[in-house]
Amino acid sequence: MSCWNLWPIRKHRPLKDDQRANSKDGSDSPPGILASCSFCHVSQANGFNVVYEDDRYIAFRDRNPASLHHIQLIPRRHIRLFTKTATRCSSFDSSAGSVRTLNHSDVEMVKEMETLGNRILDDNQAPREARKLGFHIPPLNSVNHLHLHLMSLPHLSRVKAYKYPVSRGNTTHAKGFSWFVTPSQVVHILERDQKVGVLSV
Repeated sequence: MSCWNLWPIRKHRPLKDDQRANSKDGSDSPPGILASCSFCHVSQANGFNVVYEDDRYIAFRDRNPASLHHIQLIPRRHIRLFTKTATRCSSFDSSAGSVRTLNHSDVEMVKEMETLGNRILDDNQAPREARKLGFHIPPLNSVNHLHLHLMSLPHLSRVKAYKYPVSRGNTTHAKGFSWFVTPSQVVHILERDQKVGVLSV
């Protein structure tokens, strides 16, 4: 259970914690897939309400929505499974797969996710002026698999709104203190070769 209690444990086939995604480690998972990550196994059969999928991305409705339309968009493969010196996922950072591990080379992926996210919200007739897209920043996230929240405002309650605060930047920072960051803020940060964090950056 996460610190937000956002994502209850799923009722689908059990996954072995020691089974990792590495084509050399002998696991049954293909490269880029963590056996212990529920988001690496998103499908209708595994209890997810899938609303979009292609060969790179898949989107599904949040099980505890914060707004009328609340969808999660994820890359099919885990991002940044390994450190540069790691040969097995057992030595990867606890935030691996999150927005914190992105770098300059991921700018196009973030832009692509934002474009696709808006298209999915278009399909759900969500007004352009009443949308919020963003990523939670570790340690205040629920799953360490990169996922973009797509929401049609307003939020269903003040408590739910509190979980998704957007802190605008200024002339020196792309964002202020916040555990939620928009795709455009992420792009701005990565283009300056910086890392996304909770503090102002």
